Amino acid sequence: MPIPNVIEELQERMKRDLEQMEEEMEQMEEEMEQMEEKMEQMEERMEQMEEEKEQKGEEMEQMEEKMEQMKEEME
Repeated sequence: MPIPNVIEELQERMKRDLEQMEEEMEQMEEEMEQMEEKMEQMEERMEQMEEEKEQKGEEMEQMEEKMEQMKEEME
């Protein structure tokens, strides 16, 4: 096999490898973006849950106050 052919073959192989690596990099970037989106969604859910917890806490306090008032009225 003459040397120019070997060089050409090597160049082709390197080009293919590079293309494959680029594709893999793109896939990884996409996966990273998806993971970031999921993380953001989870953070939003956590914030919502936190807010709901606070609301429930306030509701409980209000109910306790009402119960106290009712007790006082009963006495």
